Amino acid sequence: MRNAALLAANTWRELTRTRFVPLIVLFGAVLIYLGMLLGVLAGDVEDRVLLDVGMAVIELMTCSAVAYCAATGLLQEMEQKTLYLILSRPVGRPAYLVGRFLGAFSAAATAAVAMTAALAVMLLCKGGLEAGPLLLSLWGVLLKAFVTAGAATFLALISTSVLSAMTMTGIVWVLGHFVGEIRFLAQRTGSASAVLLVPVTWLLPNFSLLNYRDRLHAAGGGLSEPLLAGMLYAVLYAAVCMGLTSAVFRRKEF
Repeated sequence: MRNAALLAANTWRELTRTRFVPLIVLFGAVLIYLGMLLGVLAGDVEDRVLLDVGMAVIELMTCSAVAYCAATGLLQEMEQKTLYLILSRPVGRPAYLVGRFLGAFSAAATAAVAMTAALAVMLLCKGGLEAGPLLLSLWGVLLKAFVTAGAATFLALISTSVLSAMTMTGIVWVLGHFVGEIRFLAQRTGSASAVLLVPVTWLLPNFSLLNYRDRLHAAGGGLSEPLLAGMLYAVLYAAVCMGLTSAVFRRKEF
């Protein structure tokens, strides 16, 4: 665990010192500003539109960041042969994977917190800042990023390039938001090919469980389920992904 923590801290420093994470923060801030312009058109629900658009942008940028960090960190070290130097030291392969996974997530989480702080300042200037929904939305974004980091690490190991790894991660991320709809359509269709999609949906991350902001609006100000349930699901899903990654990584010869 000490080696994993050191690798995670080193990965976080490497990623935050590059121009990628600041660029994500800047780009997210620009899109949040565009959300403010959309909010002006919303009239009385301007604060609600600004919060929804802003957090949607933050979620998209955060998950893109964690997918990029996880894919490039692993594949580049394999291509540049720097992985040999790390594994030649007393660092186990599981510790290496966990360190890279936590480092990528930490860097993306740093960008998410920074963008959320910028959104909070904008909402405060508008006079519509509500700490509860904002923090609840951030919690859901971080949990989704945690799951995405696990899936991206696994997909990066079985892919051949950064582009293919990010493409597969993007497909999984998009389909993860429509798991319920896919199951419903498969059951309504009733065909054999559609029914076969149902077991596949159990392999996808069910991001609808982590959409706390949407359910908060639907519930009229309160949640019916504990927040820790989402965290447990995210941790278990990421742990399964990392377990599969470790099993594949052991079979590779370096």
